[in-house]
Amino acid sequence: MRKFFSAMILIFALMIGQNHSAQAYNYDCGVFPESGLRGYLMTETINKYYGGFTCTVVCYPSGRPYYINYRFWLSNGSYYFSNSDGYSDRVSNYTPVELNVCNVVI
Repeated sequence: MRKFFSAMILIFALMIGQNHSAQAYNYDCGVFPESGLRGYLMTETINKYYGGFTCTVVCYPSGRPYYINYRFWLSNGSYYFSNSDGYSDRVSNYTPVELNVCNVVI
C-alpha cells in the first residue's frame, strides 16, 4: 500500500511539473501604407478553417495597442481579406501587411 501511495504522489508531482504552455508571439508584418503604422500578427489568434483563416493584427498608435480583426479567404486562386476597420480587398503587393500575414500563416 505504501508503494502505491508513493507511486501516486510521484505521478501527481510529474503532472503538475509539466509545462503545457504555448508561446504567444507578435510577428512583424510590415507597415500599413495608409497610416505608416507597423502591424504585428498576434500568432495566438490564428484560426484556420477550410478555405481561409481569421487572425488579429495589432499596431501601436500613440503607444497604445489597436487591434484589427481579419478574415482571409481563398477565391479563384487568390486570397482576399476583410477587416474590422471596414477594409476589404485582394491580397497583393499593394496590401503589404496583409500579404505578409498570408505568407506567415500559409
